[in-house]
Amino acid sequence: MGAPLESSGAFVMARLAGAAILALAIACWQARDAGPAAASIAIAMLFYNVAATAVIGYAAIRLGMSSVFLWPVMVLHSALALWCAFALWAVRNRAEKA
Repeated sequence: MGAPLESSGAFVMARLAGAAILALAIACWQARDAGPAAASIAIAMLFYNVAATAVIGYAAIRLGMSSVFLWPVMVLHSALALWCAFALWAVRNRAEKA
């Protein structure tokens, strides 16, 4: 994003964030057929993707950060947020019809 990772603290924070994302991915994978637990995880993923889109957009537009991957990653998180929202909507519609 145009900002150097010069300090060891920045490396630790980046690795910690990566571990958190990996843990969330594992939780989603394990709860894929778990009913209400899966819906809760989808809500958490929706929040994460909306927040990631907002933070990346803020970094790009207001802070002037730039990278080859900045906009594609923002589009990816936006698409994942839409997918989570659609999945939750579909589950709730099925529950109302039943």
